[in-house]
Amino acid sequence: MYCKFQCYNCATLNITKRENLMKFSMPLNKIISLFCLLFIYSLAYAHSEHKIRPVFDNREWVLGWSQNQVASKNDGSIFDEYILKGDNIDNWSELVTIQFFPRFNSNLTIEAYQSIFSASIKNVCPNAVFSSITQQKQHEKMLNFSIKNCRGQHDQSELLRIVDKDNGIYVFHYAIKVAQMPESNKKTWIKNLQAIEIH
Repeated sequence: MYCKFQCYNCATLNITKRENLMKFSMPLNKIISLFCLLFIYSLAYAHSEHKIRPVFDNREWVLGWSQNQVASKNDGSIFDEYILKGDNIDNWSELVTIQFFPRFNSNLTIEAYQSIFSASIKNVCPNAVFSSITQQKQHEKMLNFSIKNCRGQHDQSELLRIVDKDNGIYVFHYAIKVAQMPESNKKTWIKNLQAIEIH
């Protein structure tokens, strides 16, 4: 959803296009994007040169939106959203989001991100359901959340891999606009998200 919370995917941020939180009809991925942006700028300022390469399935994916396309300054964060070729970033069917939040202070942890992210989603969709995926590595979490029958929002299900590194928090998302993610998608995208390398 991003913060994209799409929360579906949390950091996509075009201030002029994605930030109008006051409209409850705003897609959840945009609300999540706003959350991500506020999360970044509430911490501090840093610089990063790295680029994360997403791992896709055998379909053709394209970059639909990037924070770098609208940011006047490079604060070191990353927020890229990928959609299937033929989709539109404002009307996607499936979404892959890559995010990085520089570690400005010790308060930036997986737990802090998860708490703020889930609270942002539940503020819009109180019946959102969050669960953890069992196989997890140290300093990582794999989460699943879904929303259904939420006023003004599409049904949606999302996977998030959250990784805590010395330089900050990485969050990789896969979202699909159905309340219950098909098991085949879930299996594929858990594998794909876990395969993304951090250099």
